[in-house]
Amino acid sequence: MKKLLSVFLCLLLTALTVCGALPVAAAGTFVTVSAPSSATVGSTVTVKVTYTADKTIGSLDATLSYDAAVMTFASASGITANGNAGVTKVSFYETSTSPKKTLSFTLTFTAKAAGNCSFGLETTELTDWETVSSLGNPSGKATVSVKNPQKSGNADLASLSVSAGTLSPKFSAKVTAYNIVIPYSVTSLLVSANAADKNAKVAVTGSQKMQVGKNTRAVTVTAQNGTTKTYTLTITRQENTGTATDPTTPAVDASKVTVGAVTKTIKNDLADIPLPAGFEATTVTVNETTFPAAQNATHAVTLLYLTDEDGQNGAFYLYNTADMTFSDFFFDEVKAGVYVFLTPENTDALPQGAAQTFLQIGEKTVAAWSLPDEREKDFYLVYALSPAGNTGFYRYDKAEGTFQRYISPAEDTTAPVDTEVQPERVGILARVSGFFSDLIVRFGKVRVIAVGVGAPLLLAAIIVLIVLIAKKPRNFKH
Repeated sequence: MKKLLSVFLCLLLTALTVCGALPVAAAGTFVTVSAPSSATVGSTVTVKVTYTADKTIGSLDATLSYDAAVMTFASASGITANGNAGVTKVSFYETSTSPKKTLSFTLTFTAKAAGNCSFGLETTELTDWETVSSLGNPSGKATVSVKNPQKSGNADLASLSVSAGTLSPKFSAKVTAYNIVIPYSVTSLLVSANAADKNAKVAVTGSQKMQVGKNTRAVTVTAQNGTTKTYTLTITRQENTGTATDPTTPAVDASKVTVGAVTKTIKNDLADIPLPAGFEATTVTVNETTFPAAQNATHAVTLLYLTDEDGQNGAFYLYNTADMTFSDFFFDEVKAGVYVFLTPENTDALPQGAAQTFLQIGEKTVAAWSLPDEREKDFYLVYALSPAGNTGFYRYDKAEGTFQRYISPAEDTTAPVDTEVQPERVGILARVSGFFSDLIVRFGKVRVIAVGVGAPLLLAAIIVLIVLIAKKPRNFKH
């Protein structure tokens, strides 16, 4: 009897130990939060979140917390998101008829100060598409270390030009000495120079007034870390071969520039001109003269305010510091910042059937592409520079005036895979095998093994207990 009792207790303890090892977390639902481990101040940081469940996902409500002193929320893709004070709320609701068991989206931030920033995701609600039941409340986090950018030592010029004559040899950033020959009729020479690094400073020295014979002018570039590089211009003004009278060349107006075939004037005072959102006041050198400008530090877009020659019809224009040209500044201001509309180099990323058209956004008409699906008649694709500094195609909602990053169909290669096997007439062994395979898929191999081992042990313990009771002597009172 004692031996049977000992066997019973051993079986019971073993069964409880095995079954008690089963995990108690929600089965099959988890979330991953990933981000680059390091970034520099001013750079863009993309946080990717992926939910994986054993059932199709119908809706999501969650919050992503972060250090607002280090990061600024810029935009989101694949999800609805709002908030920019250290907590961004995200939400998703499945509207298609083909829900998936995974949900991925990205949140874009701008690093604004040095420090460690921890992104913590907390799920408020995650529901099943079919039953609207909870799929659990998984959480995740990622940490990014933000450092101040290393100061650049780039002291090269990106462009160098003169108002008369021709540089010899042709300009190259590596060549620091040039010769220029100008006719006697030219009495002054302007030099235009732009640094390859936007943080470098450019200084032009030497007299603008040209004497007959040799003249020297110098362009000195000072890099952010203090490195300097000097480009020397030796200008030879030819002697007078005609009249002895020294003609006076009309003064060059540095504020006069050409946009297309139209002459415009650079406004030299922006005190009464409001800057576009996301842009800061700066200065830029044009025709050897410094003018007030606006620049977005994130992606270094430079704007100059131009007017007609009579000072009317003023507007900001994009200024290309590399080739010193101007183009129209088309933009749209939304909550996340300013989108600057550009012209794409190619349209390979557009979906098949997209047709080019023109779209009125605000007071400007910009190039756009309509989508082939009639149900998306209010949606267009535009090529733009986002507030976070990303250039590409964006999906524009004409009805609500919102933007969303566009991913071409070629990039989205994920397709739902139907792993369900249709019922068929199978034998008992196949049915048992299928049953355990389904358990493994739903609950994991460890849980199935634990149940498979623990259940028989518990059953054996019960049988031993029954035997013990059956063999217990009965005392009858007569």
